[in-house]
Amino acid sequence: MTSLRALIVDDEANSREILADLLARHCPGLEVLGQAATVAAARNFLERDKPNLVFLDVKMPGESGFDLLETLVERRFAVVIVSAYSEYALRAIKAAAFDYLLKPIDYRELQATVRKLVSEVVNPGAGDLLTGDNVQKLDVLRSAMHRFGRPERIALPHARGLRFVSLADIVYLQAEYACTWVNLVGGERVLAKGLLREYEELFASGSFVRIHKSYLVNIDHVREYSYEKGGQAVLSSGVSLPVSRMRLRSVLDRLHGTTGDSRRRTA
Repeated sequence: MTSLRALIVDDEANSREILADLLARHCPGLEVLGQAATVAAARNFLERDKPNLVFLDVKMPGESGFDLLETLVERRFAVVIVSAYSEYALRAIKAAAFDYLLKPIDYRELQATVRKLVSEVVNPGAGDLLTGDNVQKLDVLRSAMHRFGRPERIALPHARGLRFVSLADIVYLQAEYACTWVNLVGGERVLAKGLLREYEELFASGSFVRIHKSYLVNIDHVREYSYEKGGQAVLSSGVSLPVSRMRLRSVLDRLHGTTGDSRRRTA
């Protein structure tokens, strides 16, 4: 069974000790091999001791944690970003971090992250995880959005990497088996990884509403509700999408709550 052997990288000694203590008390079976206060020290440690997990602060004097990740020729370890600053969440996703923990660290979130890491690392396909090639970026995005609130931009994981888009530019999303088509202003489409219901959960507190089993729309782009063909939402792009009967009341309530009674409808 593969064990987790960790390095803690943080310029603040107190933060390093707190994390090491939390790991010792709440994450049995994880071994902290050492600590590093600078990126240079971390590079030396990685080359010499070869941990398979790094808890990494990102905002440090001189080189940052992201500098470390971006300058490595090869990465054979999983990364958990540990930061007091929520604004680095999307960059952490781009850097293929396994998870993002916000200081002060909640030991329950730390335990959940370690449990998830253990289940992945002991999996026969874990080699890909440690290189960062197979990281579940959508999970990291979901975690970051729930913790830090809804950002103005999101990263859409797709076959070739990540596409960063503004939420305001998303007109609607459409289910496509295990993926989701994200339709943008101007007609561009991105085939993103993840089920439509996962994006529905991500946007639950925002301006998106599920109108049909296959469609999630940005209500800021709904121009009309039409009674034709059993009920349709007419979007700013000119596309008309079906509204299911079981969702009609909640959809109309959302539209009224957003736009008031002045919204135009067609018979």
